Amino acid sequence: MNEEAARSILAMGFNADDQQRMQILADKAKAGGLSPEEEIEIENYERVGHYLGILQSKARRALQSSTDPHL
Repeated sequence: MNEEAARSILAMGFNADDQQRMQILADKAKAGGLSPEEEIEIENYERVGHYLGILQSKARRALQSSTDPHL
């Protein structure tokens, strides 16, 4: 992964609307009031967040190895 791609991946994240929606769903989940559709929605957010975390971890490693040739 080149440096530009790594930096682009590290800049990715959920926008404010998605963050607000995730908070609403999390609050409803704590209260035990998620509908089946909301369960799917929150699972999708979790899945995307997980994959984004993996990509960002790889991007950080790529940047480290490009700055430290001993890695």
